Amino acid sequence: MNIRKWKDSPALKETRDMLETKLEDKKVRGILNWIFQIAVVLIFGILAGIALFQSVTVQESAMEPTLQVGERFFVNRAVYKVSSPERGDIIVYKTSGSDDAALHIGRVIGLPGETVQISNGAVLINGEVYNENKNFPEISNAGLASDGVSLESGEYIC
Repeated sequence: MNIRKWKDSPALKETRDMLETKLEDKKVRGILNWIFQIAVVLIFGILAGIALFQSVTVQESAMEPTLQVGERFFVNRAVYKVSSPERGDIIVYKTSGSDDAALHIGRVIGLPGETVQISNGAVLINGEVYNENKNFPEISNAGLASDGVSLESGEYIC
């Protein structure tokens, strides 16, 4: 074989063609790998969003001026599986166990083990005036809380 014509040898051409095919296959596999990874991340993100969060629209004026009727926000559905609501938390709850029950929004005021009473427009927790450091109007209709409500384990007042 002539050393000057080694580039033209059939074995070298065959090897070069095989390497180019492998390189093209490697590029295609790399692109497909990226597409697969992106799809898996998107699917995981969507499933996590569905499982952990819920979109809620305010339908009642009970939380004005903090939340306005028609305002939308996301609720963390998982946080109270690992902890309990604290005073001041804004929660979304159903008044009955039915899946069709309406969602209500409220700020937690009374915690389990406390007695909550509304007297002369003020909220009393265990006999002491509760002050939210906000300028909310006085409560004109105390309802059941006019006589005081003692909360059991797992019960809250909003």
